[in-house]
Amino acid sequence: MVGLILLTLCGSALADGPVFSKPDRIRYDQHSLIIDGKPILIYSGSIHYFRCPKPLWKDRLQRLKDAGLNCVETYLAWNYHEPDEPASPDDFSKLQKMDDIGDFIATAQSVGLYVIIRPGPYICAEWDRGGIPGWVMKHRPAGVGAGHYLRGDSPEMLAWDRHWITAAAKEVRPHLVTNLPPGEPGVILWQLENEYDFYNSILPAHTRVNVLRSLAQDALDNGIDIPLQTCVTKDPAYRADPLLSEHVVETTNSYPGFNMNQLVDGIEQTARYQPERYRGISELQGGWFAQVGGKLSDQQGHNAAQINQLTLVALEHGVTSMNYYMFYGGSNFDYWAARGLIQSYDYNAPIREWGGIGDRYLAVSAIGHMLQQYGPELVRSERIPLEVTDNSYRDVVVTLRRGEDGSRFYFVRTPQNDGPRSGSLTAEPADRSFAAVTIHYDLPAFGAQIYYLAPGATDGQWLPQPVAAPTRPTVEAAALPVTIEKMRADAPGAWIDVPHGAMLPELNVFNQRYVYYRAAFNLSDEEAKSSILRVDTNGSSDNAFLTELNGAATANPTTAIADGAALSGPAAGQNQATVLFENLGCPNFGTELENEQGLAGVTIASGTAPRADVTDWRMKFITGKIEHRKEAAVDYDDSDWTAVSVSGDANIPTPKTNAVFRGRLNVSDEQLAAGVAITFNCIDDLGSVYVNGQYVGHADSWARPWTFDITSKLHEGENIVAVVVRNVTDAGGLYNGVFIQPPGKPVDQLQISPLTQGEAGHWETADTSDWQPYDANASGGGLIWYRASFAAPSSEPNLRLPWSLHIEANANAFVYLNGHLLGRYYAVGPQSDFWLPECWLKTGDGDRNIVALQARPTGGGPVIKVLEVRPKIQFAESIDP
Repeated sequence: MVGLILLTLCGSALADGPVFSKPDRIRYDQHSLIIDGKPILIYSGSIHYFRCPKPLWKDRLQRLKDAGLNCVETYLAWNYHEPDEPASPDDFSKLQKMDDIGDFIATAQSVGLYVIIRPGPYICAEWDRGGIPGWVMKHRPAGVGAGHYLRGDSPEMLAWDRHWITAAAKEVRPHLVTNLPPGEPGVILWQLENEYDFYNSILPAHTRVNVLRSLAQDALDNGIDIPLQTCVTKDPAYRADPLLSEHVVETTNSYPGFNMNQLVDGIEQTARYQPERYRGISELQGGWFAQVGGKLSDQQGHNAAQINQLTLVALEHGVTSMNYYMFYGGSNFDYWAARGLIQSYDYNAPIREWGGIGDRYLAVSAIGHMLQQYGPELVRSERIPLEVTDNSYRDVVVTLRRGEDGSRFYFVRTPQNDGPRSGSLTAEPADRSFAAVTIHYDLPAFGAQIYYLAPGATDGQWLPQPVAAPTRPTVEAAALPVTIEKMRADAPGAWIDVPHGAMLPELNVFNQRYVYYRAAFNLSDEEAKSSILRVDTNGSSDNAFLTELNGAATANPTTAIADGAALSGPAAGQNQATVLFENLGCPNFGTELENEQGLAGVTIASGTAPRADVTDWRMKFITGKIEHRKEAAVDYDDSDWTAVSVSGDANIPTPKTNAVFRGRLNVSDEQLAAGVAITFNCIDDLGSVYVNGQYVGHADSWARPWTFDITSKLHEGENIVAVVVRNVTDAGGLYNGVFIQPPGKPVDQLQISPLTQGEAGHWETADTSDWQPYDANASGGGLIWYRASFAAPSSEPNLRLPWSLHIEANANAFVYLNGHLLGRYYAVGPQSDFWLPECWLKTGDGDRNIVALQARPTGGGPVIKVLEVRPKIQFAESIDP
């Protein structure tokens, strides 16, 4: 038990302050981290090894180092390393690519960087299921509610957490600064969990304490004897736990845009929470990610002035450990993008996805070079209260930090983005301990600078000094033609039976591949006249398409059938339908983290009793318990209740508020004969459902719809539906619509084909002799494979010229380059350009690059409209050969 040994060696189990295993190597105080006895200002940036091809790691890390940063931070993605299920928490045989962890750290060390490790198990990171493998869902214990498992404290989950921490620590441990000679850079911080306070409305404090304590003990038991950190984890219960209080430092995350008050508030709140520890920011805004159907990262307005000011504001408020998220974003290769995220993770970060740099890199580089010289003075500096007079602009603010040697750093900035500010001010210490100084400033819009006075000096200089932009050579390069050579319709392979209600993780499908479902069902003569096929995606918003019925292609294979597709031409007797399931990935946050992809059910329902919305609703706020409410009774008088709509947005605006909703539902004999199921698209956060005073069921997640078969509770004419709702956090209520429809009957047999033919092929060598010649006007139902090729010119040794694959298509498509899965293209955008990593490109005479698309058509007309390879001439750079 390494952790217990450490506690014994380092002091009592109830020490008054932080406990350090090797304080001569690494410790901290209220000012900063102290490494090998020297206070260090940590200037760090995030680079995820799993979002960058390995041959390019050193280039990205060197660019970070060249910008004056002294540290790199990375998550460890558990599902990336263990995509397949082990036999037990003691089985480590399924781990893959674990050498990548140590190799990445070693590469960072080789260029002179410290390393911060954030191993999860939950990392968020806009990564599928927040980094937790899908197979973990198979081990969910009975009775654990929605959102309470993957980040909860059940013995089953804590055992799997320990499994991963043990595996990760084995790779990291040799690189800890405590295991290296003095003076060598290594791993200096290890994070527990991630942004856990965002779960305070889902998991109670004692549960979160149990998880954090377990993760801390796991780290200690596995020899992680450096400081442990958390972020956005400030519950008082954590401070009350001796193990956490002794070993963990809290940091903040901040994405303020242009609102610096938000950044300052986060810094100061964390400082009040732990006044005896240094001020750290684990995520300082390095840009922002892009979502499907939204704007690209570089279209969201985060410019050089913004990253300059937020960095200087952090320094102004005493932050001595900061990390840009992201410094290099990279790409969501393979199937790893979380639901709603595009393939590019460019982030408009200082180092762009393809390795290029622009004005945001130059801004942080200027600060980095400033800190290399003045960081030792800033790291132990104190803030000095000022009295400011004769200021030309009221919106120009000034703050003073004074170093131990008497050096003065006057932080001068304007929060206004409407134009420059040129003027002067006089700043004098409030205690009159030294003379006033007059500062003449010339700030650009949203400008921030430091007026520096060396000890004893009367004339100062402005910092940071500008950094020269890279040389942009004149490059003549045209788009490269891409020849689409062949195509073929995709088809299912082997079929596997689906047990009733089984979702894809239970069927050992843990990634975002396309899956075919095959349903067999028997229809009576009457049912054959008017039936619909209905699929249930469990509220995941995944897509399902009817592609084939009884061996014949269907008429509208690009129309999703989540609400039911009329069966055209079914036969009385045995029928068979093929459905293509498009898995859009797992969310990376919230209770939706525990969504299981796949079809929760496939049913045949009557087409003579169509779906109908339930619209007549009234609401009353209540106090006290929500169980057995008299307001659910049929004869309760609700005439004075407020009429409300349940088809729009949230209707309970206040957290920790309860309400009863009552609706009237008129049902005909025909509807009763077909059966009635009622669906609530959103009950937020918890709710109990009653029909005619009889209890129907309970909802414990706002992130999915809830459907109940209420046929047995109904009678012809008017019926009363009551829902007692408890809103826990944010806005809530009963909203996004309520409707009824026939429940239908389950199909007789359901199967899946999870491996589409040719999916895993190495496309540069695959046999495509049986493929059809490409026909631009041909389209088909389901999936289509396209094979294309292009020749790339030889690269010049002194030129960095990135290339991208430009796609315009009426399809969602997985995109491959020479056998590497680049990720997914979405027809709705915003991404149309896919960076082609130079280490995966073939260049030179005679070599052709193979592009393959697995496309799901989204509409009529040609599937592929434009496909070509384009140079990013504006990011060309001259480099040393």
